[in-house]
Amino acid sequence: MRAAVFEKGAAYLDELSTLGKNTVAEFYQERGFASSLLDVDYFPLQPATLADLAGGDRQQNAEIVRRILRGDERGPKRDAVLLNAAAALFVANRTRTLAEGWELAAAFIDNGASWKKLTQLAG
Repeated sequence: MRAAVFEKGAAYLDELSTLGKNTVAEFYQERGFASSLLDVDYFPLQPATLADLAGGDRQQNAEIVRRILRGDERGPKRDAVLLNAAAALFVANRTRTLAEGWELAAAFIDNGASWKKLTQLAG
C-alpha cells in the first residue's frame, strides 16, 4: 500500500498521510492493479499540518521514534505511525480492517510491547 497525494495540497508522500485522502494502489500479479481513496476522516486523528509531521536529522528522528514507542508522544506524529502501522498489519493479514490495525498498533504502544521490542532489537 502506498499513499500518493492528499487533496488539501500538492504534496506527495511516500507513506499514508493523516492530512487528507490518500490514493491507494493495490497490485495483483495476474490481474493488474486497482486504485481507491482512503479517507482518513474515519480515524481518530488530531488536527495537523505537514509541519506537525516534520522530522529532523537522524538524532532528532530517533528521539521522535523513541518518544512514540515509549508512549510519550501522543500527537500527530503518533497518529501517522498508527495509520501506517494499521496498513502494514492489514496488508500482512494480521487484521481484517485498517481500523482494527489502528487499535492493535495503539495497544502495542500503550502496553509497552513496541518499546520493549525496540530496546530488544537495539541490544
